[in-house]
Amino acid sequence: MTQVTPHSSSVEQLETAASSSTTVLLKKSLVVVASASLLTGLGVVPQASAANEQATSNLVVNGSFESGINAWRTNDTATQKLGVTTGFRGQAVVLTTETKRTAALNDVTNTIQSTSAGKVYTVSARVKTETPGVYGELRTRVVGDSGAEIVGESFKLTDTSWATVSYELKTEKNGESVDLNVLAWSMDPSKNLIIDDVSLEEKFDAGTAEPPESNAPLLPTDKCDAPVSQERTLFGSSLGLSLGTGETFAQGVSRQDRNFENIEVARVFEPSMPVSWEKRAPYVKGKAVSISFRPAPAEVLAGKHDAALLDWFKNAPSDQEIYWTYYHEPEPQIDAGKFTHATYRAAWKHIAELADQACKPNMHATLVLTGWTANPSSKRDWRDYYAGDSVIDVLGWDPYNDASSVEGPSAYASPEAIFGNVVAASKSANKPFAIAETGSRLIPTDPTGAQRAVWLKNVGRYLEDHGAVFVAYWDSIDKGDFRLLDDPSRKAWVNIIDGKY
Repeated sequence: MTQVTPHSSSVEQLETAASSSTTVLLKKSLVVVASASLLTGLGVVPQASAANEQATSNLVVNGSFESGINAWRTNDTATQKLGVTTGFRGQAVVLTTETKRTAALNDVTNTIQSTSAGKVYTVSARVKTETPGVYGELRTRVVGDSGAEIVGESFKLTDTSWATVSYELKTEKNGESVDLNVLAWSMDPSKNLIIDDVSLEEKFDAGTAEPPESNAPLLPTDKCDAPVSQERTLFGSSLGLSLGTGETFAQGVSRQDRNFENIEVARVFEPSMPVSWEKRAPYVKGKAVSISFRPAPAEVLAGKHDAALLDWFKNAPSDQEIYWTYYHEPEPQIDAGKFTHATYRAAWKHIAELADQACKPNMHATLVLTGWTANPSSKRDWRDYYAGDSVIDVLGWDPYNDASSVEGPSAYASPEAIFGNVVAASKSANKPFAIAETGSRLIPTDPTGAQRAVWLKNVGRYLEDHGAVFVAYWDSIDKGDFRLLDDPSRKAWVNIIDGKY
């Protein structure tokens, strides 16, 4: 059994059952919950799920229970007890009862003190039990002059997995209050209900409004993700665009394996939504994969792609490291006014929650920004794009030796000049870092590529010495010819992949 620190509430007993003046506004059907993934599959968690920290602020006080049972009570201090135990993330509260009856976790102060008509909220909580066979309900009571209206979502826990329960609440009148509860119906004294991540958030209309910034501390959303750890830096290359023709994915991987005698990392770009793993996994087996995809933030926040993304995360291979990225290099789009920093961060959090539901420890959320953003001369702050320590696992960067000038580089800059800023930014965040793209065109005085070969070895040594997780060379003709077609450069990258600098 989980070790529990007992607490008792000082609030006087309140009856769990609704009074005769209570009107049940919505009574949803009972759902059997075997796990969080099954719950989602059964449709209990709607697209705008409660665990998805969208572009909203959680109105619940101490919904993460990191402050113990502060702001929470039971409905009967004589027979119902609250304790603190290990949660889905950090701490959770455990509810028990000394007699067989309905037990309640209740907010001490109603979560919404005065409603505004027409607002829509997402209400959610994570629930589990150590003693399967617990029935319950997450509910809100909208209390007004004429009584209380109840909206809720029922659950039954048949195993010891965490499950997410979620529903929408729309307030119809001004000036009412909203009371938030989690109930365990007719719970036997031998059983318990563990609760974490209780939230009530106003829904954000991604198409018409700017998401509000939350002042609450960001909670971990990628609990299932294992720490990034490996013995040395892995090296590889990008796929696609290298020949300027429409080669297939399989052909692209095969070509790069021939060119560089088996790349360790495949950098994959999906222009919108990610392609199914059935069409990707067989060709990158045994490699680390850095993969990015780009659905519009507004569509992400509206839940348009929730089912497809959750399916993609769930079906990802489990036997290789996958560094997934939402919308790499967002800076030009934000600069152009296509979306905002806040919307981008909110979309990141939304997708991270889906990844967390899939629970793949080998999948690492990797923010990828341009190398220029880390340069003080850019006047940008990389933190504006950063969804938080608990969302992002790896900081990825795309620094080049002159990425896009028409004339191309005149010299091979030192690794410190190219990568120093991104290494410093990553260290300041205490995060592992990776180079998702890098490269250089040949300089005018280096027609054979011999000088570039030396530069590549220096780059590999520098990034290995500074602990890069992986490095992918941009082997492409996009915005200039960065391909390693000359023999010295190609052999240098082959040796780097083989650990020979």
